[in-house]
Amino acid sequence: MKKKLLAILLACAALLPLAGCSGNGDGQTLRVDAFFYDYADTYITTVRTELKNCLDRAGDGFSYGFYDGASSQATQTQQVETALIRGSQLLVVNIVTTGSDEAAQVILQNADARGVPVIFFNREVSDAIVRSSENCCFVGTDANEAGYKQGEMVADFFADADTVARYDRNGDGKLSYVMFRGELGNAEAFGRTKYSVLRANELLGGLLVPSAANAYDSTQENDGISPYYLYGNWSADLAKDLMDTALITYSLDAGDIELVLANNDEQALGAVESLQEHGYNTGDPARTIPVFGVDATDAARSAIDAGTMTGTVRQDGAAMAACIAALAENVRAGRPLLDGTDEYEKDEGVAKIRIPYGVYTAADGGDTASGTESPASGTEDSSSGAESPASGTESGTDGGTNADGARSVPANGFGDALPVTGTHSVPGADIFAWRSLSSDASPLSARTQDALRRAVGSAGPAFFRLPDAFSAKTAREVVRPPVLPLPGTSPGMPEELPNALLPGMAQDGWDAPEPDELCGICGAAPQERSGS
Repeated sequence: MKKKLLAILLACAALLPLAGCSGNGDGQTLRVDAFFYDYADTYITTVRTELKNCLDRAGDGFSYGFYDGASSQATQTQQVETALIRGSQLLVVNIVTTGSDEAAQVILQNADARGVPVIFFNREVSDAIVRSSENCCFVGTDANEAGYKQGEMVADFFADADTVARYDRNGDGKLSYVMFRGELGNAEAFGRTKYSVLRANELLGGLLVPSAANAYDSTQENDGISPYYLYGNWSADLAKDLMDTALITYSLDAGDIELVLANNDEQALGAVESLQEHGYNTGDPARTIPVFGVDATDAARSAIDAGTMTGTVRQDGAAMAACIAALAENVRAGRPLLDGTDEYEKDEGVAKIRIPYGVYTAADGGDTASGTESPASGTEDSSSGAESPASGTESGTDGGTNADGARSVPANGFGDALPVTGTHSVPGADIFAWRSLSSDASPLSARTQDALRRAVGSAGPAFFRLPDAFSAKTAREVVRPPVLPLPGTSPGMPEELPNALLPGMAQDGWDAPEPDELCGICGAAPQERSGS
């Protein structure tokens, strides 16, 4: 039964203390293992950080492990199996593969065989999967709601004729839009692509038309909307490349592209970066293309506040994390999985909880999406304080000093949060120093700076030595190198090993591997630390 939005939000707030205060109620600790489809996803980083905060507030109520699937279903499935072997008591799964039941069914069957409940979240699994076990539920959003919200936001922006005339550069009485679509087969991507335009045109009398710059996908429903898009697949880098390519043929000045819609903020920001390189969206209202996204990430809100992006749909990561934490408390206390969730919006006849969306525009500058961002890499465990991307170890050590112990003065535009040089350590071993771009190098885009800040988090500087020049894409690879899980049959070994170092990035404090040493291959010996 559908409930009012206020009741849903009150329920989120009411359930937070369950995870935050009653975790020690009976002295039992529940082992929770959470699996994220990709740490590089900015919204998922928000959910991950908020869930960690919820579980930490429970004191001894929970121990936990967080795992990066790195967009590989095979990696995630192996991580789940290893966690079950090691005694996990609750699985929280952000499934990598959507649109197919196979991977979710394997995970659920393995969990059911050990009597372990499963909470799928964010990336939709089918009703059939959820119904197949009484120890399974899904926490997510209405796949179509973000599309409707985005469409309504667009309609509000173009509500008066003067605004339409300002952005209708070719004067044809229509607005030619480019759509950046997320993952094919993903329900959220489908809903955001179709219903954003459908709803906007319902409210604006058919004002929006697909730009010729869109590709045409004949496999999609021929409804005049769904087949027209550029396939950014959630990626800022790919969206920028696609926009760059489109602008070789199509003209902003001539009105070939008058509006940008994106299924998520990363794609929206990639489009903004391309527009800026073509002299648009740099703060001059006369040379601005409206750009709308979804997620209300920190970077997107900053861009909106600066006037380089127009609006975004707020996907509430804190509310999702709070709901998951409340369900985890139910499991810990021996209650039914969905106990106490009557005030949430839920689907009829299936254990699916829906978290509502909001909107964020320049007029909503005080309406902040929740969550601070933490390092976007590796595996976390609650046995210690702050995560280390390569090894899975954590510490709370402050890394804001340079190699000789003096605090660095930021000189590269990052601000106080990111020193120019620094070190970071984990218990018992020093980790190598790093350096960022110097002030006289090419400036980094806001998106690249955001990627680096996510790697730094609140614990200190990043863990990798950065070359003197690198692209936004390379920066992402540096701050979140892929890791491979070790099999559960290697007692005493770390849970994850770093892959081989990137070319030209030799690290201080590490001995070079022997020629026959296969670093980064599952089961291979790690490089040895020196001088610890």
